[in-house]
Amino acid sequence: AQSAGPLATQKAMKATGRVTGVALSELHPYWAVVLVFADQVTTTKDSPQPSVSVSSALVHLTRINGSWLITKFDPI
Repeated sequence: AQSAGPLATQKAMKATGRVTGVALSELHPYWAVVLVFADQVTTTKDSPQPSVSVSSALVHLTRINGSWLITKFDPI
């Protein structure tokens, strides 16, 4: 497998992401699962017109020392 880093640098790729929505799937005292929806905007020197993609992921969280930390990230 090849890393995307060199290609992204060569193509002057820029990407930004924004969370557009979150839905609670499960909530327990020390763990939770949320569904996260996001938009990603990508441009390259060859394609300066922004390309928008929509994605979602199930994010598993665990409460540790009072903070919710991501313990698993499953794109769907």
